[in-house]
Amino acid sequence: MDGTSVSASPSQGPTLGLPDKADRLCPGRPAEAEDLPVGTTFGAPRPEGTSMATTTERPAPDDPVRRILRAPVASIPAERSAREVAEELVADEVGAVLVDGSHGPVGIVSERDVVTALATGSDLDRLQAADLMSTELVWADPDDGIGDVARRMREANVRHMPVRGTSGAVAGIVSVRDVLDVLAAPAD
Repeated sequence: MDGTSVSASPSQGPTLGLPDKADRLCPGRPAEAEDLPVGTTFGAPRPEGTSMATTTERPAPDDPVRRILRAPVASIPAERSAREVAEELVADEVGAVLVDGSHGPVGIVSERDVVTALATGSDLDRLQAADLMSTELVWADPDDGIGDVARRMREANVRHMPVRGTSGAVAGIVSVRDVLDVLAAPAD
């Protein structure tokens, strides 16, 4: 696998010799940073039981999805192996990665896609991201309401929805869990 090594650190456990996380993330993100309000969480792992937004006010279903989106977005070239996709998912602690084409995202691969390939006996070293990806991306805009995004996710039967910024580049991504955290939050 392209010289990637596995090493073990006594204090941190095994580590994959993958490029630094910042080097693997979607290149469209930096241009969109100005479009998002201060206090937006940008893809950092969150402690259990906390919301995505770092503001003191809990997001509501009518709030814009920009309040809960994750950025930067993990992405991978279409020609990468399914094994590399799986490693990317683990390294970035995400449930889906966008698949890059010459002019932006051309698809999305989820954990479920990788598990399905594994369960059907596919060779993860021969299968490519392009073979696994769903190509019918369902996009949200940063100002779409969280409840509306949830409805569109259900109708389209998707668990991850990329968010397109004002310039058309990827601004972030939301997952069904991100949306459910808002919709199922206890009333104050």
